[in-house]
Amino acid sequence: MRIALLALPLTLGIFPALSQQPPVRPPVPVVSAPHSGRYQMMTATTGDLAASEEKTVFLLDTETGTVWKYHPARAIRDTNGKMVAIPAAFELISVESLP
Repeated sequence: MRIALLALPLTLGIFPALSQQPPVRPPVPVVSAPHSGRYQMMTATTGDLAASEEKTVFLLDTETGTVWKYHPARAIRDTNGKMVAIPAAFELISVESLP
């Protein structure tokens, strides 16, 4: 008997409790476009073997097509064995053509 009471509203499509409320939609997250603006940061993996692969960061000026390669800050030893700090920098690089 209980199944019959449930089957009748299902076949008729009658659900008064559900039809009185509008469907609830989850909020849509606001995401800024990842590729908007004049300057774009890009990463590339360089190297032939998995052991020697490294990530390289480039800065692209989408208006002029100019590209810079990022060199992170590091420390090296000079000829006297003293540690010398080298600051982070962007190196202007020549690009043959961009697609």
